[in-house]
Amino acid sequence: MKYDSFSAMDEELLELVEGIRSGDAGCFEHIYHMYAKRVYGVAKSFYLDHADAEEMVQEVFFKLWKNRSNLRSDLSIQSYIITISRNTVLKFLRSQTVRSNYVNELIVSSEPGENSTETSYEFHELQNKLSAVMDELSPQRKKVFQMVKLDGVKIDEVAEMMGLSKRTVEHHLFHATKFVKNHLSLSVVVALVFYQVL
Repeated sequence: MKYDSFSAMDEELLELVEGIRSGDAGCFEHIYHMYAKRVYGVAKSFYLDHADAEEMVQEVFFKLWKNRSNLRSDLSIQSYIITISRNTVLKFLRSQTVRSNYVNELIVSSEPGENSTETSYEFHELQNKLSAVMDELSPQRKKVFQMVKLDGVKIDEVAEMMGLSKRTVEHHLFHATKFVKNHLSLSVVVALVFYQVL
């Protein structure tokens, strides 16, 4: 879209911000399309891979929508989104460092001659805990999570099989993963990461 002046663009942004504050999903989607690539760029500037950068985009706009009532018309929406992006990425990197430390401890504490039966039992217990949390997801969200995270099906293929758009599948996957991580203890999450489940 072309603008005759900066004031015209500023006026539209102001209207979009006001729309988001009032809960207008259309205004929110417009802002999403305007700034999603910039958020992705911020994530990539911290050397995140594509999947993690995409997750950051979803997280940033989730926070924007969740906290929409706090938006102020006198502040730059672009600056606000970029600030959220940087803070979200930094928080993610800190959490990854914590998980990495836990994983390293698991590796160091694992003895070379570890009993395979015991390992199998522990993994089975982890799967049970994961299954219990997954049962709390909506049927569609659970199916997406199951297919992508546990069965290793690509997002494009899941979208085609379920008759959904790729973006819808990514949305379900993001929120399902977030829900699972939030409802499992850190030690269980780390163990599942170690087993390459999450």
